[in-house]
Amino acid sequence: MSVVSLGPSIMPILWLRVALGFYAVGLIYALVALTRRSHLLNRVALPAMTLGMVFQFVSLTEAMLLSGQLTLASVHNSESFLAFLVMTAFMIVYLTYRTTSPGIVVFPLVFVLTFIAAMAVRSYCADLYRIRGAVLEFWRQSLVPGAGTQPEIEEGRRNDVPSAGARSD
Repeated sequence: MSVVSLGPSIMPILWLRVALGFYAVGLIYALVALTRRSHLLNRVALPAMTLGMVFQFVSLTEAMLLSGQLTLASVHNSESFLAFLVMTAFMIVYLTYRTTSPGIVVFPLVFVLTFIAAMAVRSYCADLYRIRGAVLEFWRQSLVPGAGTQPEIEEGRRNDVPSAGARSD
């Protein structure tokens, strides 16, 4: 029985999607901050956005280690890197002035850029097809002993069909 490896290529997308979850907290903060001011949201949103930034950095680092270089030629990596740079600039402004008011603009922008990068259809679909292929291969080889491949089945059908000149009594 062959083992199909899913490989480490899914990990950068996974970390980016975790970062997206934390960035969603910042998006909610930005939407609520438009209507009212809440200090509780300040205490929750900023650490969540910082964690999102950490996971996004991990995603970018893993993608770089897998490819051997910082691949900004990919649209998804470029968007993720831009979102990371915007968050870095926001954190520098926050540490300097101790204000989260630029977050009303920055958090939705970072969320959208990360969302687009995290929904990389190519890698997500490729991983789903590899998982599907691994499950089907496992099922075919272990759960259905004697299940042949397609050419063996075709050959079996030809042997079962009587020839035109043969008579059955």
